Amino acid sequence: MLFVRSKMPESRLWQEFKRRQDAGELPPEKLAQSTPLVEVFKGVSLRYLIIGTIITGGYIIAYQCISIFMPTLILRDLGADLAALRNITLIFAAVSAVGMIGAGYLSDAYGRRRAIILSTIVGIVGLLAIHWTAGQHYPGNYWTWGLFWAYLLWGFAQTSIGQFGPWFAELYPVEIRSTATSTIFNLGRLVGSVAPYVVPVLAVSLGSLRDAMMLGVAGATISLVFAFFLPETVGRTFAVIEGKERTEAA
Repeated sequence: MLFVRSKMPESRLWQEFKRRQDAGELPPEKLAQSTPLVEVFKGVSLRYLIIGTIITGGYIIAYQCISIFMPTLILRDLGADLAALRNITLIFAAVSAVGMIGAGYLSDAYGRRRAIILSTIVGIVGLLAIHWTAGQHYPGNYWTWGLFWAYLLWGFAQTSIGQFGPWFAELYPVEIRSTATSTIFNLGRLVGSVAPYVVPVLAVSLGSLRDAMMLGVAGATISLVFAFFLPETVGRTFAVIEGKERTEAA
């Protein structure tokens, strides 16, 4: 972290904003603004924050419903061994990394919202495939196990979170961008934190961990629906001085 911090330059927009601020060259409406932590709760910024929190919270619910409980499902309920779980986890991580880079490319090429919507749809398909294939016990070879491939499909699509950062940040003026993004992420994590508590309760009620994990479908669907309520940011012009309630891009 120290190395990255020492070598990664500050945003040119932020540097120019601070220069104007220090030189007293900001327009009156900017001088009258409160601290960023207050400004993100005003006007259209508040609407972005609420919708962004719902999108992030839904994603985290979907993610934690699977990531936290998949090892238990694989080992306890479906009879796999620790070696198989280790190998599945390592392959899952590699596939997720490829998906993360791919989603970043799609996001820059075709838009933040499109990339997130596509990833979320694929993720929902992966969730349904996990439920369908988790009815089969471990056959002794994970390469021939349907759950293994469904899990990889889901993991490949869990890359939309990598696009939340640029998308949410680009919705806001430069002077409150980091505060807004951090606030959205942390509120979303707070919402998503219900999953580790709700899934075990559902598992007892339903008599099936596999069924309880499908709470993730609800979380992913909520995230998908609300993604349509934030404007696209790729292709719009960014300026050092922006209105807090700028006209939304279609």
